[in-house]
Amino acid sequence: MKKYIRIKYLKVYGAPVNIHWLALLVVAFLLVTSFKAPITALISIASYLGIFLLHEFGHAYFAIKLGYKIGKINISFVHGQCIYQYGQCMNEVTDNKKDHAIIAWGGVIAQLIVAIPLIFISLIINVKTVYGLGPPVAFLGYISAMFALINLVPVGHFDGASAWKLIPIWLEEKNGNPNKVKRKKSNFKIVK
Repeated sequence: MKKYIRIKYLKVYGAPVNIHWLALLVVAFLLVTSFKAPITALISIASYLGIFLLHEFGHAYFAIKLGYKIGKINISFVHGQCIYQYGQCMNEVTDNKKDHAIIAWGGVIAQLIVAIPLIFISLIINVKTVYGLGPPVAFLGYISAMFALINLVPVGHFDGASAWKLIPIWLEEKNGNPNKVKRKKSNFKIVK
């Protein structure tokens, strides 16, 4: 069984976007539970997928700014992957820890740029009175902010495992001890 299915017309910085079959089950669940309100169902689906697309777009944006190429974006049930490389060949990537840390922050920053205004809006107006606003506020506001903060935990495959390394790197650079790591050929870097 194929785990990921290519979303034909969706690209992030020219890179293909793939969706895991479990995420498609969530999409089906949202459709079934909202069949009486199809517009709300579509808004809910877009908001749910938007959490992960937004996060991976943030990684991709920072990777592009640092000179990387985006290989592909994978969207799964509760996370995504931004696969990027450095150089002309698909097997070139940097071992630069500073770059990895900056790119790791990209996903969280993108989520919070969207989540904070949506949460603020929900505190000012009753989202129930504006048709279609509830799902984006819930998914792209509150749930996305929660995912972003959990993702900053500095363990395992969370972005926090790389992101927080930026602080000691900056302190070293500030104190005149730049930790320069040259970019060299390696395997793809996957940021979740």
